Amino acid sequence: MGAAWNHATSATDYGYFDNIRIPNLCTLSPEPTLPSTTLTFSAIGANSATLNWIRGNGTECIIIGSIGGAVSTTPIDGASYVANNTFGLGTAMAPGEFVVYSGSAGTTTINGLNPTTNYEFKVFEYNGTGCISNYLMPSPATATLTTIGCIPAAEPTTPSSAPLIVSGLTSSIQLAWTRGNGSYCMVVIRAGSPVTTPPADGFIYMANSVFGTGSTTAPGEYVVYSGTGTTVTVTGLLSATTYYFGIYEVNGTGCNSNYLTTPAALLNGTTASVAGYNLYFGNLHSHSDYSDGDIDNVCNGAGSAYCCFDIGNTALNFDFMGIADHNHNEGPVMTIAKYASGLTEATNYNSTHLDFVALYGMEWGTISTGGHVAVYGINQLVGWNAGNYNTYCAKGDYNTLFNLVAAPNAYTTLCHPNNTDFGTLQAHPTMLHLIMPL
Repeated sequence: MGAAWNHATSATDYGYFDNIRIPNLCTLSPEPTLPSTTLTFSAIGANSATLNWIRGNGTECIIIGSIGGAVSTTPIDGASYVANNTFGLGTAMAPGEFVVYSGSAGTTTINGLNPTTNYEFKVFEYNGTGCISNYLMPSPATATLTTIGCIPAAEPTTPSSAPLIVSGLTSSIQLAWTRGNGSYCMVVIRAGSPVTTPPADGFIYMANSVFGTGSTTAPGEYVVYSGTGTTVTVTGLLSATTYYFGIYEVNGTGCNSNYLTTPAALLNGTTASVAGYNLYFGNLHSHSDYSDGDIDNVCNGAGSAYCCFDIGNTALNFDFMGIADHNHNEGPVMTIAKYASGLTEATNYNSTHLDFVALYGMEWGTISTGGHVAVYGINQLVGWNAGNYNTYCAKGDYNTLFNLVAAPNAYTTLCHPNNTDFGTLQAHPTMLHLIMPL
């Protein structure tokens, strides 16, 4: 770090610096010398396959998989990656390339594959964790496989029956039904008119009881339940709106699934009307001393969020206050401990101040990689700085972030919106109830 300024005429000049970041000093672990070898496959199915390999001499290894072509990326020394054996849910290394395993074993089963599709996998040995991790790049164990085609299960013969609306509130509907003879059943919902498109044989659907966040069978038609039960409560609905449901029995899973679509159990229900709205005033974009807030140094150090809530509570016509401290340590220094403390301070403040709502979250992202969004309702710090997050999300990966925000009771706001930032929301109507400008 260096600085320069014009010398004044006084005998002594002073230079003052703030927001100085001293990075953690990491010394890489020794690099492994023997790569993994002999990568083979067993139990190859339409949607899954088991990988087997002979370990090298690293303490652990990481596997990167690619769909439709060769793996083009390698891990980076000092970086941490999130592995998930469901293909596509681990860290995205490049388009179509994901981390599918990290550990010390010599076998793993990968799920979420597509039928009759080519995949390549590479195994990299490494030593160390976090910023001291050191990967052996040359000669990784490499192999390709092709998944088999699908063999549909037998179609159920008895449909679900006797559907009924148990309750309908302003934003939710609970329905129940009697099961048919499928191994499980699936519920599809549509607003305003009957369901037109039942689930299709061989397709994989992700169910979510929050309206608009599950898989779709057609535009506007969402899967809200998949399981062996006889009831579901669907939330995230609009008041005074009629919703239509279709309940379908199923045998098989993944591309082997076979749905009984005719006949199906069909019904509709209407949410209750809202008598009126109360207006509350507050701010959802502020900071404490835990990042770059508290410029006037009134709420320094421990308990900064609680102190800021106290100041907000004294403002005229101020009913709620959201503190969204920056999630990273690039400039403002956020830590896992500070984030946990902020959440606790908000909870404690709400327990003793019943006329005020204190919210604590994070301002996620950087200006250079897409901008800032304030996130509330997630009780873990989401970030990318090694050793400084509870949940990993790569810098600039807003798609993954918004999928995390799709969890119940979580939402996000755009911190510095531009009038061009909303052009794609019409193409993604399911995000409209999760994102709002600020």
